[in-house]
Amino acid sequence: MLGGLLGRRKSKGVLLGGLLGQAGTAARRRGTTNASEQRLKSAENKMGRLVQQVEDLEIELEEEIIEIDAKWMELGKNITTLSVGLEKTDVKVTQLVCAWIPVG
Repeated sequence: MLGGLLGRRKSKGVLLGGLLGQAGTAARRRGTTNASEQRLKSAENKMGRLVQQVEDLEIELEEEIIEIDAKWMELGKNITTLSVGLEKTDVKVTQLVCAWIPVG
């Protein structure tokens, strides 16, 4: 307005360009917000899939552990204890070695 009083006039192009620039900025912000929302939704979906995969793997692991435990419990039933007496005649020295390791 002061420019109008002093003889300087803003051109219509400057005014129109300012309005369009503001509209473009608003559109970019809206586009950025939409893109951010899309990335957030994508990340949430990916996280949901990964959580489901972890849960599936935990269930699979638990089933395998149960199978392994059952197998070894069954094999453990067949173990028998055997006492072995240690007598002087049971031990036989086959080789005598002297090793020297320098220190320092």
